[in-house]
Amino acid sequence: MSGTDYDSFISYSHRGDRPVAKALQRTLHRLGRRWYRPSALRVFRDDTTLAAAPNLWTAIERALLQSRTFVLLASPESAGSAWVGKEVALWREKRSRDDFFIVLTAGELVWDAEAGDFDHDRTTALPEAARGWFDAEPLWIDLRGHRDRINRTGFRDSAAAVAAAIHGVAKDQLLSEDVRQQRRLVSVLSGLLVIAMVAGGVALWQRNAALEQRDRADSQARVALSRALAAESDVRTATDPQLAGQLALASRAVAGTAESGGALLRRLDENRHVLAYLRRGGDQPSTFMHASSGTASRVAVTGDGAVVAFAHEGDPEVTMWHVRERREVGRLRTGKPKPEFGMSWKGLSFDRTGSVLVASDGRDFIVWNTADRKVIRTIPDAGMVDDFALSPDGRWMTHVDSDSDVRRVRLWRVDTGQEVAVPARPVLPSTPMVEFDGDSRHLYVSFPDGIHALRLETASWSGAPVMVPKEGRLDAVAHDARQLFLVGEGAVQRWQENGARLDDVPLAGMTPGTTVDVSADGRTIAATSGTRLVAVDTTTSRSTDLVTHRSSAVDFALSETGEVVVSISVNGDVVVSTPTVDHRSPASAQGSRRILSTAVAARAPVAAFGRKDGIDVVDLSTLKTRRQFQTGVWQPEPGLALSPDGRRLAVLEERSVHVLDAETGATIARWPRVWPGAVLDGGVGVAFAGDGTRLLFESDGGPGLLDVATGEVVQVLPVSETTGGGFVTTSDGRFLALSLRSVSPGISNGGSVVEIWRWDGDRYVDPVRVSEPAIARALAITEDGTTLGIVDIDGRVVLVDLTRPEERRYLQGGGAYSSIAFTSDGGTVVQAECRSGGVISWDVAEGVQGAAWHRPPTPSELTCPDTMLLKPVPDNGVLVGDAAGGMTLWRMDVAAAVRVLCSTNGALDEANTARHLRGLIGSAPASC
Repeated sequence: MSGTDYDSFISYSHRGDRPVAKALQRTLHRLGRRWYRPSALRVFRDDTTLAAAPNLWTAIERALLQSRTFVLLASPESAGSAWVGKEVALWREKRSRDDFFIVLTAGELVWDAEAGDFDHDRTTALPEAARGWFDAEPLWIDLRGHRDRINRTGFRDSAAAVAAAIHGVAKDQLLSEDVRQQRRLVSVLSGLLVIAMVAGGVALWQRNAALEQRDRADSQARVALSRALAAESDVRTATDPQLAGQLALASRAVAGTAESGGALLRRLDENRHVLAYLRRGGDQPSTFMHASSGTASRVAVTGDGAVVAFAHEGDPEVTMWHVRERREVGRLRTGKPKPEFGMSWKGLSFDRTGSVLVASDGRDFIVWNTADRKVIRTIPDAGMVDDFALSPDGRWMTHVDSDSDVRRVRLWRVDTGQEVAVPARPVLPSTPMVEFDGDSRHLYVSFPDGIHALRLETASWSGAPVMVPKEGRLDAVAHDARQLFLVGEGAVQRWQENGARLDDVPLAGMTPGTTVDVSADGRTIAATSGTRLVAVDTTTSRSTDLVTHRSSAVDFALSETGEVVVSISVNGDVVVSTPTVDHRSPASAQGSRRILSTAVAARAPVAAFGRKDGIDVVDLSTLKTRRQFQTGVWQPEPGLALSPDGRRLAVLEERSVHVLDAETGATIARWPRVWPGAVLDGGVGVAFAGDGTRLLFESDGGPGLLDVATGEVVQVLPVSETTGGGFVTTSDGRFLALSLRSVSPGISNGGSVVEIWRWDGDRYVDPVRVSEPAIARALAITEDGTTLGIVDIDGRVVLVDLTRPEERRYLQGGGAYSSIAFTSDGGTVVQAECRSGGVISWDVAEGVQGAAWHRPPTPSELTCPDTMLLKPVPDNGVLVGDAAGGMTLWRMDVAAAVRVLCSTNGALDEANTARHLRGLIGSAPASC
């Protein structure tokens, strides 16, 4: 093999420059090509040249060293790419700078003539490996106008400059030669045209057959790869939730299989409270780890949760990141010489406003102004710092000095850097906890005899402990609520500042290493133990997992608002999460009044909940109550329906049917009826039909169709058996599923019989009858009327294709007597899972299980609710109301899951893309 097998090597970022790299390679192949040669130049680009290899870097290194020239597609993405950096560094070490060409595709290149190098503070497109290499400004080609859309004429002219440099000829000479070769090619091709036309018919047929086979094979390969990636995502989720989400996204990008959709919904569940994976650390714990302290990595968050800060052990600086804008906003340097083995961070804290940030390197304190990112002052010789506390107003700072056998509390004024003398007191041999109160007037410190308060202005201790807990470790203070939180055995203790003890908050899975933080109002607790980070609502004792790290979480911080949590693990992973956002559910609400029935408008964002003492009309997007109507005491399960426009409300009571104005609650009409005693759990009892001018309701002998304007019953759908009569409709009433019989299959003529009717604009017509050898406890029908869903007495789901009623699909459901619904697109069937108050779903076409979503449990939720009410809503959502009064709007939309996971987890990096995708299906598809 010769020393220059390639004329040029193209180095670029796959994420930012793949289209430009592909177009440039194609142009280099064509410009100046002699008519009888396949290409003018042999160009290495990994997507087209590199075969599958067990060692990717070795193959790239071999190709690079066998190339005459090097073309760098310079952009911010390539400047940040580890692969591009390695390639530039290798060329710089082994080859000549004279054969190194720069093509700018994005960002800036700024030459500093005085320094004789690029100005790397303003240059954003060069990798760090190029720093200091150039002693004179190099010639570079500007292709920034072609990154989003290739302009063929302008691109070819600019690319010709690159081709000329590689050929070693003038640009004009190269273009002239290209024209001559093209003319010669036209002449030769004209002579062959007649022969080609004769053979064309046969060749075309053969080509079409080959293409069809190729496309079929490619499709099958993509489906297989998509399923494999979905399975790999499920395997990885327990140990690496970020990568698992990225694999699910890649699975969907390769092919839209049911398995990929299910994997995305499961990853959305596991990342439901994650806002962003800010930093991905190494695959192994830090090499700088200290045996005495675990790892010296710290995080902080401003009081309003707008900005977080983090520093991993060994990092030379602190990184700040804006939560709402989802971008890095600055890096803070200490101004001190870098230690030989990297920085050891022993504390990090914002003041309440976020204008001041304080950090400790174990001996000194560094104070920054976050606005200009400059060091305000350094406070040296602070003793041995394991951690410290900063007062909410940013004026005071304290830590327990462990530099001697007798630990002592030390206190400083942050604004002056002066230490304040604190009267000595004996402290526990293990590190005691110190916390400031909300007014920044007192410091609470745990001592053997209890928790004492230090008055900051006078630096004097309280004469007696402010509280004397028998057990527990002081861990946090709710500044606005004036409560102290102590970690005890299996629970978090809450104490008032006056020493009164409040109810404990149970915390499942608590270990001796559990630490907590608390919001200013005392309503939210964040706690970590091992790899898990959880949040607890102190008013309901509901807990929910926020994030699971790949390795043990070593520090975390909760904003005073209780809305943002930032955490860092041993190996340097940094994650921002929130207990107030659930990506699965746009809205949820807890209630204490039992829900008896539910209705959703087909074309308006309105829902209604029937309760024993009245009706709540709610905004569907927020589940906030718009208005309440008092109607008196109802029978156990009243029927409820909203007109398609949400302006009228129908209520089915034991002896009458009412139509109300949904805005005012005024009665529009009322008719008598006879309750037939239908047993269908999923029956709606009453529903608007067509455009809302007709009303369908349960009555003696079968459902009746009533003209709302006249009160005339225009149609009766007969039900002769007492076990039938329950019905469900699609959201717009175009299709109706009616239960004619539902008896035990063990007796004669047992099982269930269901009729499906179609609305023709005036009445229901064309019934299709379906029999199933099981007791139907709930029914649902897709919006297009093509699929019927049945839940039997054991909770099993039966799907019936109404175009071929003899074909069935059986799915193992989540429990007996559970409701069922189809999403608005008919692609997903959802069942309410009564044990958790959540839902489970399946892909209708393939029967593949998707989501298994639950609500955070409370310690009292030990049995199933009496009722689980389930309604489909627009945009592939389902609304669930339970007997306890809770309401949850679940979004079962795979496209929405893709958008969320792209925002939180991001796409696969280059290394994982190469590992899981490249070489299997050619160019890897974009996941996000």
